[in-house]
Amino acid sequence: MKTKFCWLIILSIYISKQSDAQDANTTLSNLTSPTKVNVHLLPSKDSLLNLGSDSKSWRNLFIKGKIYLADTPTIYSISNSDFFAGPNAGIKLKYFNGQRNTGIGANALYYGGYSNTAVGWQSLTTDSTGYYNTGVGALSLLYNESGNENTATGNGAMYKLINGNDNTAAGAFALQANFSGNYNVAMGAYALYNCYNSKSNTAVGYQSLYLSTTGFNNTALGYGSLYKCTGGFQNTSVGYNAGLNVTGGDDNTFIGTNSNCGSTGDLNNATALGYAATVTSSNHIRIGNTSVTSIGGQVGWTNFSDERIKTNIKRDVPGLAFINLLNPATYNFDLNKEEQILKIKDVAEQKGKYDIQKIKFTGFLAQEVEAAAKKINYDFSGVDAPANDKDVYGLRYADFVVPLVKAVQELSAKNDSLQNQNLTQQKINADLEQRIAKLEAMMNTLNQPAVNGQLSTASLSQNIPNPFSNSTTINYSFMQQFNSAKIIITNKNGNAVKQINLSANKGSVTVDALALVNGAYQYSLYVDEKLVETKQMIISK
Repeated sequence: MKTKFCWLIILSIYISKQSDAQDANTTLSNLTSPTKVNVHLLPSKDSLLNLGSDSKSWRNLFIKGKIYLADTPTIYSISNSDFFAGPNAGIKLKYFNGQRNTGIGANALYYGGYSNTAVGWQSLTTDSTGYYNTGVGALSLLYNESGNENTATGNGAMYKLINGNDNTAAGAFALQANFSGNYNVAMGAYALYNCYNSKSNTAVGYQSLYLSTTGFNNTALGYGSLYKCTGGFQNTSVGYNAGLNVTGGDDNTFIGTNSNCGSTGDLNNATALGYAATVTSSNHIRIGNTSVTSIGGQVGWTNFSDERIKTNIKRDVPGLAFINLLNPATYNFDLNKEEQILKIKDVAEQKGKYDIQKIKFTGFLAQEVEAAAKKINYDFSGVDAPANDKDVYGLRYADFVVPLVKAVQELSAKNDSLQNQNLTQQKINADLEQRIAKLEAMMNTLNQPAVNGQLSTASLSQNIPNPFSNSTTINYSFMQQFNSAKIIITNKNGNAVKQINLSANKGSVTVDALALVNGAYQYSLYVDEKLVETKQMIISK
């Protein structure tokens, strides 16, 4: 009985093996040489067999079809110049005659195109005729159909581009909304995020030019730089949150962290330079923030002043009439009031922010200067009046030089007139003094004793030239014998400034003006200590 049972077991095993062998031969080639692989390699059960092992691997695998994973074609090549790896990557390429494409990732380069590279889930999925595009990252260049020479690196980079050309995006969702814009560069997550059909923009930094939709030729460098700018042209912004409030406008420049345009977002040709520098009007330039205490350089600022570029030239600048109305003052600045007017919300407390409030400044009050100019109908360019209620008054102190020069000229003319009047009066006085001196000389002559029976005579001539600036000559003569003779020169106060001793009864002396100051002088002839005659001379250098 035991023997029969054993034979039944052996027969059962034999039949089972025969069945397995038959199954293997009919559905799976046994791969024993010289048998060829000539039927489908199908295991008897799903996920039952491996092709090779860790210790015994296949050497070369030649496939002209596709490799399927999870019932999806995953690794294959349409032509010798294409390669795809990922479920449905490049799956439709053969219908669009593309070539030289590389697609890695599920649905990457689904339709293909020409010379495109897609790495990432659904990267370049829609591309059909575009060429030289590169998408690296999930959803990068997802909707591109016919755009060319675009490079997108990052999750969702250039996500919505359809037919734009020559764009570069690096960063998650950089240039994600770009529809048909060209020549844009976005580096940083969400840079140029909402770009629709903008052209020739450059954004470097997280959320730089974030809301830009239709702007051209803008450049933004820094976190949040030109964040709100939607459609402006040719704006430049460099720095963390630089130009943050700019919504539009053209040709503006913002350089420096938090450099901005206040609450006025639509300016033209405005410039702000420096940390938190704020410009509030078009065609204005602001350097530094409200805490800056000195702006300078090796030389002064140069204003264009070429006569060839000026028209409507008039000589109508008032001088003393304007200057006399000005009220110089000293004052301190209040930063809180200034920032309130400018609508600046600078919460950063940088070192030394309020040091400027400690400085006592000297100057004018702009409103008073404006009122003074209006009082005499003077259109004074030195007042920089605010363009709106979000700006403050300013003064261009260099412009004060012109009316000051005019005032000095007016004073100089008055001084010259007074000097001429004074010289005239001095000549009149000199003539009177000469007459008096002659009378005194005559009296002295009459009082002198006779010499050899005759009265002594003496004379003192008027100096020539008179007035004089370099030197002058004085002639003199007297007849009597003498022990001493001299000419003494005195100033207007009667003090002797020069004495000339005489050795002959007749002759001339020269007076040099070099050692004397301008003004009127008297010169007198003394013989034996007696006054003979006095005359006046004038020095005018």
